[in-house]
Amino acid sequence: MIRRDSTAQSMSNNDTFDFFHSDPLIRAQDLLQESRPKDSHLKKRSLAKRSLEISSQCLDAWLLLLSTYSQFPQSRDACIEALTIAESLYPSPRPTTDTYSPNELAMLEIYKHLGTLYYNQEDYTEAIQWLKKGLDHDPADPRQLRSVLVLCYLYANKHDDAERLCHHEAFEKSLSSRVSQAYLHFLKELPDWTPDQMDEIPELLFGRSLWQWMHERSNSMKRHFRAINHANPFFAAFMLNPECHAIELPTDRPARHAAEALEVAQLHQALWSEEELPMKLLEEYPWENPIKKEIIAADKPLLKKTIKLLESHRDQRRSEAERAHLEDHFY
Repeated sequence: MIRRDSTAQSMSNNDTFDFFHSDPLIRAQDLLQESRPKDSHLKKRSLAKRSLEISSQCLDAWLLLLSTYSQFPQSRDACIEALTIAESLYPSPRPTTDTYSPNELAMLEIYKHLGTLYYNQEDYTEAIQWLKKGLDHDPADPRQLRSVLVLCYLYANKHDDAERLCHHEAFEKSLSSRVSQAYLHFLKELPDWTPDQMDEIPELLFGRSLWQWMHERSNSMKRHFRAINHANPFFAAFMLNPECHAIELPTDRPARHAAEALEVAQLHQALWSEEELPMKLLEEYPWENPIKKEIIAADKPLLKKTIKLLESHRDQRRSEAERAHLEDHFY
């Protein structure tokens, strides 16, 4: 592949042009441009390994390789090998600058990937260790490692650590922080509700909506939900979709758009679903739909997918209800 900015030697001894860059890292990164999102795992893995043969320092190639692994030990070992190489290239802490090379960003993505691997294994201690190591390398956190770290704290019942993290200046206004703050509010300000108590709630409402009732009990709740809606107006569409995990997460996740909302919903949905009351409040809160100018082209396919899944889920629930009705009345 010919790069426009390649430094080709004018002529070699045998009077032929050399079109390849002299830097193996750049040649390895050039090769990765052949990758396409719809490529099979086998094809991606082959391309990543070819790139790493040119330069083992190409961290984007390690990321591509990691995306093809499904087994935890294999993924973990590859992450640790990649980070060993990365840490030799970029010592901690990173100098404070606004510009990042692709390799530096890939290094932070690998820290996040490894932390997420341990998080999915419910090994929160190891997850916290690796995520904090990535943040020690670069506290600016351009790849949002804190969005996974706060979940690890919540699942590990380290609520004080989670609250401190939510108020970190580089994280406080993010969607993940807003959602975590709302959940912490549920835990601290509201009682635990058993399923039996949830069944009794309609008797306590006296014709009010659940949200109106809760607003009277906790004035700060509205502030939390407003902050979530302000951080990302697409959030509720994904969080209330029980099948949002079936939607593939895009590589690029700009703030205040659908991809960011999907990522946070996928991380937080299981935690919120353990508490029936928060999810009911989430459903009843009067969310403000994003206006047209807030919707970019990349949002549309994700929104269409979540609407399709929601419709399928609704039809499934309706069929189950009809079947139960028939069984109760005709058999």
